[in-house]
Amino acid sequence: MKETIKKLIALFLAVLPMPCMLAVVRWIPRLTGLVPSDREFIFYNYLGSLRVHIHTRFEIEKRILNGVYDKAILSLVRRFVKPDSVCLDIGANAGAITLALAHHAEPHGKVFAFEPGIAAYTRLCANIDLNQQVKAVATPVNQGMADKESKIYWIEHQGQPGNGSIIPDQRPGALPIEVTTVDAFCAARSLAKINFVKIDVEAMEYEVIAGGMATWRSSKPVIVYESILGFEKQRNRPVFREIETMLAGLGYRFYRIDNNGGLTATHYPNLSVNTLALPDSIQTML
Repeated sequence: MKETIKKLIALFLAVLPMPCMLAVVRWIPRLTGLVPSDREFIFYNYLGSLRVHIHTRFEIEKRILNGVYDKAILSLVRRFVKPDSVCLDIGANAGAITLALAHHAEPHGKVFAFEPGIAAYTRLCANIDLNQQVKAVATPVNQGMADKESKIYWIEHQGQPGNGSIIPDQRPGALPIEVTTVDAFCAARSLAKINFVKIDVEAMEYEVIAGGMATWRSSKPVIVYESILGFEKQRNRPVFREIETMLAGLGYRFYRIDNNGGLTATHYPNLSVNTLALPDSIQTML
């Protein structure tokens, strides 16, 4: 019965004119997953005034249709990113969080958005170009991040267009990519201060954080990283416990994040989908 209802709703959405379909999705966000996967258009109301290229075959872009994307992360952006902040968006995909960071960091801040997958990087550049008010702030970078500079490979996830992972060896469908470290990038760009870092790199969060230890030590930025415990089975090691140990040694404490921006102090393994790491200097501001 439920599947029949879903099919009927999907058919209903498919025949609606685009403005009506978007209105329905904004009104009932849980219907977003039933939007036809063959629509391509410019969405004009992301976070109020930003514009985004949408192709509904990409799940991330579908999720923008109700006007926001990842409320938990956006709540942190609003709270911690200021008009002069320097931010790193590591694993930017098509730029949903990049645009939010740039919107809050303008006019004097900087956002460096890292995306190794060429298809997602192309869409990231297009979305930045579409928004002149943040274009001067946001810089797309077609590189991956890890714990050492190297050339490795990027492969798209099966059944998840636009999403992918960095892998160490070549496989069918894998593309060679350049990989750097946070420390090397910041040194090359003479970035003396980093304020906010978002990391979403599909199980390589440990390597990214390990490659930025000098930057974390000197800048003490706010860091939010994806912390899905299922990745530990994939890696066959407790990478999120290791991350906590590394950052705790620099004076960081850890928080679960709810969709309304609420923060709850926590420790491994009691983690939410994303974990917030805050340095001692910011603890007193909570």
